[in-house]
Amino acid sequence: MAAVTDSRLERIDCLDNMAALMDFESGATGTLALSWTMPTGGYTLEIHGTEGSIRMQSLSGENPVQLTVKGPKGMATTFPKLKQRVKSSYRCFVEAVQGKAPSPTPGELGREAIALCLAIMQSGETGRFVPVKRFD
Repeated sequence: MAAVTDSRLERIDCLDNMAALMDFESGATGTLALSWTMPTGGYTLEIHGTEGSIRMQSLSGENPVQLTVKGPKGMATTFPKLKQRVKSSYRCFVEAVQGKAPSPTPGELGREAIALCLAIMQSGETGRFVPVKRFD
């Protein structure tokens, strides 16, 4: 994991911009960029591979998911319809804590996210590649 981090807003005491480069054991490379200080923009998630890609924009749009897959005639793009909208992530969290509903995300996934965040922060501070530590 290699990252560049910065704090641009003086009124908050936390990192508000980062870009990370991730090298995976499989040989794949991933990038992640986040900013809380961009004047415009929106949520977009893109995953690209040798056989295609998936692009997800804000779920409020008409076609939030774009799927491009390599086929016999080249790349083909579709816009699959979502079967079920996800309710507020905050509501899901509160209901899980209150024991009213199961957590939609296992705790182990949260620990992995924390490990990534810590590696991003360490790389941003040191300017070096750092391994992502596991919480096994």
